[in-house]
Amino acid sequence: MQKAEVILSLLSKKARNDENFVFRRLYRNLFRSDFYRKAWIDEKQKNNGSFHGNQGDLVDSIIQKVKNETYHPDFFLKNKIPPFADQLVHGAVTQLLEAIYEPRFLETSHGFRPYKSCLTALQALQTTCGGTNWVIQGQIHDFPGQMNHDVMIRLLSKRIEDGRLLELVRRFLKAGYIQEKKLSSLLMNICLHELDRFMQDFPSFPASYPMMKSDGVHVKYIRYADEFLVCIRGSKGLAKEIRESIQLWLRNSLLLELDRKKTMVIHLREQRARFLDYEITTSLCYRNITDKKAHIDGIRLLVPNDMIKKKIKPFSKNGRPVHHKARIHLPLPDLIKLYHTEIRQLYNYYCLAVDVNAKLNKFRYYHYSSLLKTVARKEKSSVRKVLNKYGVSVKGRQGTGFKKLLGWKESSPKGEVKVITYFNDSLKKKDVPDPVQVERP
Repeated sequence: MQKAEVILSLLSKKARNDENFVFRRLYRNLFRSDFYRKAWIDEKQKNNGSFHGNQGDLVDSIIQKVKNETYHPDFFLKNKIPPFADQLVHGAVTQLLEAIYEPRFLETSHGFRPYKSCLTALQALQTTCGGTNWVIQGQIHDFPGQMNHDVMIRLLSKRIEDGRLLELVRRFLKAGYIQEKKLSSLLMNICLHELDRFMQDFPSFPASYPMMKSDGVHVKYIRYADEFLVCIRGSKGLAKEIRESIQLWLRNSLLLELDRKKTMVIHLREQRARFLDYEITTSLCYRNITDKKAHIDGIRLLVPNDMIKKKIKPFSKNGRPVHHKARIHLPLPDLIKLYHTEIRQLYNYYCLAVDVNAKLNKFRYYHYSSLLKTVARKEKSSVRKVLNKYGVSVKGRQGTGFKKLLGWKESSPKGEVKVITYFNDSLKKKDVPDPVQVERP
């Protein structure tokens, strides 16, 4: 009998090699205990794939209900952990769907996918959207909350001819599992893959859109979850026409609406767009074309001013750094680690912005000063005395000289000494982000 990993790999291979292949008899895989074991390992990354106590009996009970088609998940409550049985079945169903659909998602889709992220979407924006003058900044209204269950099942049935599996998916939808992050993200991508395909074919519609016949016109599209950006080199009229076409197509094909407040047509030379918590504008750059210099509008990514103000607010008062009252009770090592992690995560997310150094250095001033003042208030001392007591000598950020930075020395059980300090890395812009998972701030 083949293992769950092998079966999922074969399903992915078939999906990748034949986009028209229709999958049948998938439901029977849910009669196998190793699918639930794999679901547990993938979700919790513990127990080494083994079940303890009566968990094996629970899986046998689940399989019996699945065979009898009497399994119904409890209603999903967002702030409550679902029953263990529902977690296992939900995980097993999700991994089956993921194996079939993930290989066929387009490169323009960046949300909740392996090796994709907000930063890969922003990189694609920089590398493929040069010359853009108009942008459609778009978002689907109340999605996936407004996802129509019948539409979702219809989309799934294009590639899955297995009524029992589709009925089980419908039961999870009725139970509110569209709010559960992993299944919700996957179904969102399956649904909006149809929009991705529609936009992929858009440049081939010049007969329907006469303005696209003009020389030099191009349309580029990038999506992350329910947010998307359409970058247009063309006229305002074309941009408005494309926006209305997207709205009409979503309404007719998926029973979805654009969020009218958040969906805008923007001229990048006059106004900045917003995408994935970055500001987007243009800058002139020059290229040699047949020995002649021609200018194009390059894409510039910026750290939004309002985001920096929001991040500084907990650490300042009346324009000055202050201690953080809610953190005074924390042990010093935990304080240093917390502050270090906060600025590192912020930098990891905004490292593609051209002004990241200036904006985050401003944040670092308030942030680090607040850390020092918090420790000083905690110890009923002064900042100078705190630095003298806990200061660690580190290299300057320019690589020359030394300075004192708040730190802590920890000894491991083996006697090795590890020094923990506040973040001391450079905040310079990166062309390529580090391959780490970065959460939006």
